[in-house]
Amino acid sequence: MYLALYRKYRPTTFDDVISQEHITTTLRNQIKTGKIAHAYLFTGSRGTGKTTCAKLLSKAINCLSPVDGSPCGECDACKAIAAGCSDIVEMDAASNNGVDDVRALRDEVIYTPVTCKYRVYIIDEVHNMSGTAFNALLKTIEEPPQHVVFILATTELHKVPATILSRCQQFSFNRVSVADSSKRLCEIAANENIKLDEAAAELISRLSDGGMRDAISLLDRCIGISSDVTEQVVRDAVGIAGSEHLFELADCVKANDPATALKLLDELHGASKDPILLLQELSGHFRNLMLLGAMNMDFSLIPPASGDKELLKKQAYSFTLGETIRCIDILQDFIAKAARMPRRETAAQMCMIRLCTPELDSDVTALSLRLERLEKKLSDISSGKIAVTAQPAQPAQTAEPVEPVKPAVDIPLFPEEQPVDKPTPKSEPQPEQQPDDGKPAWLFANDDPIEEPPVVPDEYDEYPPLPEVRATDEEEPLPFDLDEPEAPEPLPPEPEPLPPEQPEPLPPEPEPELEQTDPIMQLNDLDPVGQWAQITEQLPEFLKALLKDVKADITAKQIVLSGYSPFLHDFLLKGDSMMRIEAAAKQVTGRSLKVAFDDGDTEDETETRDPADAFLQKAKSMGVKIKNKKR
Repeated sequence: MYLALYRKYRPTTFDDVISQEHITTTLRNQIKTGKIAHAYLFTGSRGTGKTTCAKLLSKAINCLSPVDGSPCGECDACKAIAAGCSDIVEMDAASNNGVDDVRALRDEVIYTPVTCKYRVYIIDEVHNMSGTAFNALLKTIEEPPQHVVFILATTELHKVPATILSRCQQFSFNRVSVADSSKRLCEIAANENIKLDEAAAELISRLSDGGMRDAISLLDRCIGISSDVTEQVVRDAVGIAGSEHLFELADCVKANDPATALKLLDELHGASKDPILLLQELSGHFRNLMLLGAMNMDFSLIPPASGDKELLKKQAYSFTLGETIRCIDILQDFIAKAARMPRRETAAQMCMIRLCTPELDSDVTALSLRLERLEKKLSDISSGKIAVTAQPAQPAQTAEPVEPVKPAVDIPLFPEEQPVDKPTPKSEPQPEQQPDDGKPAWLFANDDPIEEPPVVPDEYDEYPPLPEVRATDEEEPLPFDLDEPEAPEPLPPEPEPLPPEQPEPLPPEPEPELEQTDPIMQLNDLDPVGQWAQITEQLPEFLKALLKDVKADITAKQIVLSGYSPFLHDFLLKGDSMMRIEAAAKQVTGRSLKVAFDDGDTEDETETRDPADAFLQKAKSMGVKIKNKKR
């Protein structure tokens, strides 16, 4: 009958136990000095040597001539134990976990050993014992007979009662390192006349997850496929994908391309690759990217057989830490759910769709990741890693197709007044225009052509001048002086009085009603959506994305935002985003607009505006210098 390799090459001395020097050294010293404890508790993951050390300890304390604390293997006691001595009792707590089994054990410990010095009870997987069984065993473990030694082994220490832990000497076994496991596998392959590549040995060690027994068992499977064990043979035996497929899947996640990822997943599944093992490998790949990003591309914690280092470094630069952590969370979540799902392939497909579609995550964490991605891109642009080329200006896209405003559109500038004639393009000689009756001469000062599709013609980017106010004997004179120290320039000619059927010009006091007579607002109100779209088009990409669903009401003085979230409200108030919106509005409309919110912060600024200030501002734009005497 064929003997499995993990049984054939089980350690026979403490020197053969690898990666557990801190435990074997302590046990040797106890055997040398004769200070044997009455109860031991070995803890650790599977395949790390707990049961092996328990058997070696039972041999060593009964060996007639131990060698450096290890059993000699030649004396009668060692041979009797190897043949199956009745004084060494091995119990499986998974099948002997009742209180009756413990009572039978308690009745046996009173008898002295037959051939050995000590009667040793090795209880494996002791955490499976019931609470009543632990209570029944408690007194026996605390004060056993002089010839009895208990050795308990468990992989789940948290399930063992504290009363048992306090009565045992506890030894924690480490996971077997990849280097030690690979070295041991190469020695076994050499003894079996099998050719084993170093890369294949490292891959087997990584897949065994620190368990030496699992590593030797996997090597035994690979030998059944081929006597020349390579990395590809190991992947075919386990049913996992190569590292190149992991890089391709990670690229699909970065490019938000679920279609390509699903096709690749289907190809791997058709090649007998286990979908859940593939997700576990992909989780380990993102774990490597996370460590490289957090440790500034330090490969000290990256397993040797994780793929090309340059490709790993390049891909780690493309992901942020938040993105890699998000991917690992999604992968671990679906790996845990796969055990409860009837189709493992469906679980893997759902996982890949979630990974490649971050829009499905609507929580605050997903929004933070998008902002983090934008910040990383801005950082790369500022550091020169990403070259930015100037793009030609594109017309703003409105929510609905809007007919562009043409120069000859019939829009009255004032109530009951005819529109101005269509201006002549600059390239053609323009005839001198005479102002119509009742219209100020400054209205025709600029005849620049209107470009399509503008919302507001250029000649109306400034407010019209306020009508001149004449001071009477009963009225208080204005708080400014028209005298200029050098050569005062004359004011523009007084406009002729309006016809009787036209409304009288509004007085400057207490305030001008721009909502009724301002021609700029009449034109702008035709297309508020298009004007807001032009403003957002001038903003950075990240701010444009945040304002995508926000509505804006553009007035003469303000841009009133509505439909925003509390997060966006706080974000705009804390940063310089409001200044950017106001600068873009100045560039598009030619006016200084303030950003306000519809939650009560939209105070009408016209209540505090001084009519004299508007008059001085208009006079300054016309080139008239007025000296203001402050009171």
